[in-house]
Amino acid sequence: MAKKIIEFACYGNSGRSPIAELAAKEWILEHGNGEEYEVRSSGVGVKDIETGNIPTAVQIKYIKQPLKRGDVF
Repeated sequence: MAKKIIEFACYGNSGRSPIAELAAKEWILEHGNGEEYEVRSSGVGVKDIETGNIPTAVQIKYIKQPLKRGDVF
């Protein structure tokens, strides 16, 4: 049987989605069958960030949003 995939995504895959991935893996191990699921995280803008293809104003916007919420990364 093929594994069910659970994927969490954020913009840069540097904060929210990796944390969500770890939390989901832990929950599945405690409450379900870990062999039934594949949990992973990804970033939708990783290549843009790596190559610098994002305008500075957009980068600042994405940095300010988690700071306003109090996220830590």
